[in-house]
Amino acid sequence: MDLKTYISSGIIEQYALGTLSQEEASILECVMVNNSEVQEAVMLAQKTIEDLGQAQRISPAAHLKQKIASQLTFDDTREVQLAPTADKTEESKGVVKPIQKSENSNLWAIAASL
Repeated sequence: MDLKTYISSGIIEQYALGTLSQEEASILECVMVNNSEVQEAVMLAQKTIEDLGQAQRISPAAHLKQKIASQLTFDDTREVQLAPTADKTEESKGVVKPIQKSENSNLWAIAASL
């Protein structure tokens, strides 16, 4: 396949969006290593998508940050009712300890929600 045809086929945009299959992405990554023109096209597509996202972003309401942060805090322990199975009785209750959070976990959670 001609290089110009390959670049204009839409495969680069699919790669930048993350919708390309693993096999096709691997092939494109090999082509990128060996061809600077394809690598530049991929970087341009990624930058274009990022710029579009920045231009179309919507700032959340100011009160939402506090509301989200309050929902991210957990008690030390929570009681969970497990569904009864053939081997278990209705007394199947367990105490689940929350996952230890790192300093940046709240920031990652807020970023993921945006």
